[in-house]
Amino acid sequence: MMLQKDISYLENLDDEEQYPAARCGMLDNVYMYKRSSSQTVEAMNSANKRMRLRGSVDVVNSTMLLMKMEAQRFERQKNYAAACDSVLTHKGNYLRDGVLKMLESGAETLHVDVEKVMNGEPPFYECVVRGVKDMWTVEIAIESNDGFYQNSCTCGVVEKDCVPCIHVYAVVKSKKIQHLTMTNVMPECWSTVVWRRQFPANESNACNIDIGYLKFKYPPNNKLRYMPDFVAKRKRGRPKNKTRIKSAIELAMQKKTPRKKRKTGAEYDGLGPDDVEYGFDVEFDVGSNIDGQEGEV
Repeated sequence: MMLQKDISYLENLDDEEQYPAARCGMLDNVYMYKRSSSQTVEAMNSANKRMRLRGSVDVVNSTMLLMKMEAQRFERQKNYAAACDSVLTHKGNYLRDGVLKMLESGAETLHVDVEKVMNGEPPFYECVVRGVKDMWTVEIAIESNDGFYQNSCTCGVVEKDCVPCIHVYAVVKSKKIQHLTMTNVMPECWSTVVWRRQFPANESNACNIDIGYLKFKYPPNNKLRYMPDFVAKRKRGRPKNKTRIKSAIELAMQKKTPRKKRKTGAEYDGLGPDDVEYGFDVEFDVGSNIDGQEGEV
């Protein structure tokens, strides 16, 4: 039901530009985190909205504002990471519980077969999960990384959403691999250890730069100038409500539109509408039909 021009456009695009699975397949450490590329850009634009509103007016002060906002975010995340007492972060616990609810509410029964592959690099468990109609292959690393076991599934949910799918949790629930739990099969990026490694407690990020320090430290560049408003091209469309209000002299100097001349009425002939309707003082040709008399018209 698509138009031919839409089909031609999609066929000219690369798979990495329109399919999340293709972007995740480029490298082993590429995850989408349940987001698209445009959502990530819009999230950063929303977080830096205060700076973006001032970027076109004063580049120097807007840059200092961005540095201060980043310093505040670092300190806030450092305090959150130090106060977290669970193995997973708050977001990691929320994602794990969501997948567990999906697994418990599923009506389909999954059967699991496990085989150890030692000649792999690194060695891993190859688990075949069978449903009523479909079959999936789950690979789980034998050796842990900071207590977490890296895994993947042919369904693609692990790479796309950066959470274990229901097939990985089906392997955990089968108890055929004893050391696996619902927590240590989560991706390592959701662990508190990685969170604290990103925001060390002994590090501090402060931005104490102001405009006075910049004037004292660096000489100005006299070649840089802001473009005046009358040089720039006017934007199309309706002007915004916050445009400058013109003064009375400017309004008076504007070219006024000429007033339209009033049309003069027809000359009065002394006859009213009733006189014309009933034929008073109106000349008729001989033989015309008046008051029902027969004759030529």
